[in-house]
Amino acid sequence: MVIEWPGSYCDSDSTQAHYMTVLKYEYKLTLFKCKYCDKFKILPNVFDESVKLGNLMKQYGAAKGYQEYINLICESKRMIATVLNLQELQRRKETNNAEAV
Repeated sequence: MVIEWPGSYCDSDSTQAHYMTVLKYEYKLTLFKCKYCDKFKILPNVFDESVKLGNLMKQYGAAKGYQEYINLICESKRMIATVLNLQELQRRKETNNAEAV
């Protein structure tokens, strides 16, 4: 799984902004999923974590700073496992639907 900062828009050449919905909420982090493009974003809920993410993004740039932040936080690893599970369930659902037709 590639961890990348999804940016503000669904596609780089699009004007369609992400419509993020909450999938999972924990003490420090929230897992969001875009309604349109199915990209995921993990963002902090508490001030200290937000400052940490902001500082890493300033130091390394948006993409690398976001990756560094996700690697530092153990709760994010559980959220990444949730994302992988959701993607696997979606893949199985699509496979089953294709076989049924």
